[in-house]
Amino acid sequence: MGNKVLKEIIAECGPSWHDLDEAKELITQCSQIGVNAVKFQLYNIDEILKGPHKTKKWYMDTLKKYDKMLRKSQLTESKAKELVKHANAKQVEIFFTPMYLDAVEICESLHIKRYKVRALDAYWPELLLKIRLTGKPCYVSRANIKTHDPLKQKNFYTVYYDLWRPTKYLQVMGGYSNLLKSDGYSCHCTKLYAPMQVMLFGGVDYIELHVGIDANNKTLPDWKYTHSPVDVLEIVRYRDMINNMINKAQRAKYELT
Repeated sequence: MGNKVLKEIIAECGPSWHDLDEAKELITQCSQIGVNAVKFQLYNIDEILKGPHKTKKWYMDTLKKYDKMLRKSQLTESKAKELVKHANAKQVEIFFTPMYLDAVEICESLHIKRYKVRALDAYWPELLLKIRLTGKPCYVSRANIKTHDPLKQKNFYTVYYDLWRPTKYLQVMGGYSNLLKSDGYSCHCTKLYAPMQVMLFGGVDYIELHVGIDANNKTLPDWKYTHSPVDVLEIVRYRDMINNMINKAQRAKYELT
């Protein structure tokens, strides 16, 4: 077992909702299970289609496949403001993944405390610069973490993710070595064994889990690794148990010295 207390569990709400009422209910349920924050994706399909990834055929095909559903869960500034207001009322932090440049200005107008950047945008210099200029913390997903990652400068942190290999377990060969160099872990596994492994292994401050009210809905883009709030509650409880054990061990060690 690692000797580092896991600080945060983040509920990645992504495109796992169909209308604003469902998004608000998701925030409500996440606040009740004790996650540290909820995160939504701030995107506009028409802006993304004009963005730097327009030449990536696989990505354009994915957008086309889920176009109708994704447009239902894209956030305008007014909708994002409603979600922020609801999260504040439920006393849970909310922040966003901006997926086009103007989304950073929207985030700033909403006074969020931090940012998340998806792996696809980890090498988009204009977006990273706009976020860096805010001076706020930013977590950047990467599939492979470098020991001296150039992204890991002031207020920028790396998050290991296993998107291309959605399995029940964390990939042992590359997973642990990447975790050693990461500040966080974004779970894209089909079951919740992987975040349990990560908590036992120790070393990261931040675990991100995809959450949806209708987690088994196969029309969702991320349905394979989306979990219900009830399932995530078990991870929150497991986190608290592990942290309690670490704290007790640290106190016992202190008392012996």
